Amino acid sequence: MYNTFLHEISHQWFGNLVTMKWWDDLWLNEGFAAWMQNFALDFIYPDWKLWNQFVHTDQGSALKLDGLKSSHPIQVPIAHAIEVEEVFDLISYRKGACIVRMIHSYLGPEAFQEGLRIYLKRHAYGNTETSDLWAAWAESSGKPVAETMSTWTQEMGFPVLNIEESTPQEDGSLKLKVKQEWFLADGSEVEGEKVWAAQMLAETGAEGGAIELPMLETAEAEFIIPGIATEGFVKLNAGQHVPCRISYDSVTFDRLKLAIREGKLGTQDRVGLVSDLFALGRCGKKDVGDVLELMAEMTTDSSYTLWAEIETQLSSLTPVLAAGYQNFAAFEDYVKALMNDCVESVGWDPKPEDDHVTKMLRAVLIRMSADFPTDKSIAEAKTRFQAFFQDPEGGAAALPSEYRGAVFKIVVKTGGEQEYNALYQIFKRSTTHVEKVQVMTALGSTQVPLLKQKTLNWCLSEDIKLQDIMYPVRGVAASGAVGLDLCWKWFQDNFTELKKRAGNAMGIMNHLVNICGGGFVTEEKAVEVVAFFEAHPLEGCARKIEQMLENTRINAKWLAAMKAGKLGDDGFFVLIQMTMGAM
Repeated sequence: MYNTFLHEISHQWFGNLVTMKWWDDLWLNEGFAAWMQNFALDFIYPDWKLWNQFVHTDQGSALKLDGLKSSHPIQVPIAHAIEVEEVFDLISYRKGACIVRMIHSYLGPEAFQEGLRIYLKRHAYGNTETSDLWAAWAESSGKPVAETMSTWTQEMGFPVLNIEESTPQEDGSLKLKVKQEWFLADGSEVEGEKVWAAQMLAETGAEGGAIELPMLETAEAEFIIPGIATEGFVKLNAGQHVPCRISYDSVTFDRLKLAIREGKLGTQDRVGLVSDLFALGRCGKKDVGDVLELMAEMTTDSSYTLWAEIETQLSSLTPVLAAGYQNFAAFEDYVKALMNDCVESVGWDPKPEDDHVTKMLRAVLIRMSADFPTDKSIAEAKTRFQAFFQDPEGGAAALPSEYRGAVFKIVVKTGGEQEYNALYQIFKRSTTHVEKVQVMTALGSTQVPLLKQKTLNWCLSEDIKLQDIMYPVRGVAASGAVGLDLCWKWFQDNFTELKKRAGNAMGIMNHLVNICGGGFVTEEKAVEVVAFFEAHPLEGCARKIEQMLENTRINAKWLAAMKAGKLGDDGFFVLIQMTMGAM
């Protein structure tokens, strides 16, 4: 709520006082507002650790989308107004915000702020292009801003920095040989050389904070990290100020594992490391078995942001494993063991001393419990649900709003028609939209196929407003392979009606396309989805369809790689038991 308010307030300056000249520079409005909402809220509530959350939310989602071949530059040429809808996405908003944060780190707060003063005063009540902003910052800082930053806005994608060699030096330093290349989520290589300019920090745990590294301006470079040759560690891109991925060699990776075990790596860097490693695992550059082992070392960190990142990564890994993994039950046991201590520590009952982020942590853990329920969590959820169902006012204390939706999901997922009908009654009596959304999403979690279909049919009833239709559909699609197949068939059977209802609201259709046609894990299904949209074209959804199909094919490759790697069907259970034993 606060973020949304501050985002819109910031448009008084970035959008109203100074307005982009044309849609090509949409990020001047939205990227800045997305950054400013975090900057302002962090100033007001520093204990919320907003920049930790930014690495998880804004940067994580931007990198996930921008790693696709079907992504687009921040400054994307717009020829016709109909194309605008397709660029109101995470690239313009969240990658744009990442670029602003990187520039803030590159220039320093004083030059950054002075450059904004110049920009806003010079162009007040006028229209601008990105080059106008670069010029203002160059004037305030004396740095070559346009030359340094243009590749980040004019080219799609971002780099992965590969540590190819790490060599101890006689003076006690460590020499890193680094090579950058275009990161692609499918692991493919591209012809030619693409280079981004970046200045980043390196965390070594030394007193005095992170070390500022020289500007990286070439495809290959060497960095000297002082004082860590024999036993220290190095974490590149400390603070995650540069929107990129880091791939470590075996020496630096093993040292990072020790640093994590000894509590020497901060939350922001742990979040970035988990995000990087899962992305590298998905594209085939890292074995996911190593990533899961490393994640088990992090569970003593009870920060909200780290667990939110773990939740996000597991939510992308789970359906891929569920689609074709022999020992999926062992994976479920691993996740339950992973979160057990933190769940016990945080508990279900709010405490007087809880701060904002502790409440958010509790919500994350109970959401994860909804995906990986135990006998204990099921019993707890049913007790709280019954109290709320029988007495909405008196029972509300037993079912706080921050995890009410997760409890609804546990009850419906592990129950039958009786629980489903009880939750529907809550929908009918509810007076708040938030609670209605929680119910709509949870109803699709039922494991009874007839009730899944009932939920989908319900989406076209008078109960459901057009802008809410994606919630029950998403619940069914996320409920497993059966639910996803039902969603895809429902979408095809009702395509004409859905298209008619959406009208010009192509954002609605984009959501439904992604929910119903995405999530599959086979090339065969990708071919089927392609055939449908070739026969039923959707103007304004082409980019979303392309991105969805690319993700399907990436997931298929990912599953095959995991079966062939450390988590192979024969070794998965042993690995997980070892990891659980280590905890």
